Amino acid sequence: MIGRRLLLTLAPIAAAQAQEARYPNRPIRVIVALGAGGDSDLVRRVVTQRMAQTLGQPIVVENRPGAGSIVGHEAVARATPDGYTLIQGSITALTANAALYPRLPYDPETDFQPIVFIASTPGILVAPGSNTWNTPADLVTAAKARPGQLTFGSAGNGNLTHLMAEVFRRATGIDVVHVPYRTVTDAQRDLAAGRVDFMFAVAPSTLPLVQGGQLKPLAITARARLPQLPQVPTMTELGYPDFEVSSWFGLLGPRGTPPEVVTAINAAANEALRDPAVLERLAQMSVTPGGGTPQDFEAFIGRERVQWIGVVRSAGIRLE
Repeated sequence: MIGRRLLLTLAPIAAAQAQEARYPNRPIRVIVALGAGGDSDLVRRVVTQRMAQTLGQPIVVENRPGAGSIVGHEAVARATPDGYTLIQGSITALTANAALYPRLPYDPETDFQPIVFIASTPGILVAPGSNTWNTPADLVTAAKARPGQLTFGSAGNGNLTHLMAEVFRRATGIDVVHVPYRTVTDAQRDLAAGRVDFMFAVAPSTLPLVQGGQLKPLAITARARLPQLPQVPTMTELGYPDFEVSSWFGLLGPRGTPPEVVTAINAAANEALRDPAVLERLAQMSVTPGGGTPQDFEAFIGRERVQWIGVVRSAGIRLE
């Protein structure tokens, strides 16, 4: 009888422990180190909503912009490595920032556990919809006629939208002024109003503005033309070789996240990226789905880091 009572007493404890051990058993927080409403938000929303169905828990997003995505990435690097605080990794924060800033409060190589590569999407060189330019050459001609007077917007210092314009500026020898904004939405709003002259934006948030006539596309940074904008040539077609640049998104946790947790998140993401509804929505935004293993993503980040550190150093870009 005593043994039976003991079993009855221990059973709820064992069940509670098993429930606690199961991942996930509470909402997962994903920090986006950029302002709300940008390209990463658009992509993230499509994929993580589907992931939440598989994982059986909500995925809650916290936008934490600031300092070239450093603020959000530092928060995750210092978080408990239990799978409940993740970062939607930023291309510059994980690659170019190592060369852009003399000191970082996190180590992009050792402080994060890559989990899954989500997607990539190209840039679009855009001007105000009312502008008379039709090609990058028109922009260059105007800039050389008025050195130091034309302006370009970006989603912040060190953001990919900034780096693409810096590479273009150095490739063409134009003298233009950088106007950093807190978010890409702010930059696009001022560009559409003509308060800045051009910018390199990213496809998901830019396509609706192009299709609505607020922005004029001059060129695409992808290898091939976009189905949504078949009339717009690529930078390579227009004589700017090696200008194939894509923004990309992925999920990472703090280094030390348990392997079984990494596996669960990775499996949910890969399932989402095979869902026809998700694929259709991403295609509408000119987003190429990712997927693969954590090891695949870690190797990809390593290659991108080498490339972008080289670009930053050769261009002489430094931020404080």
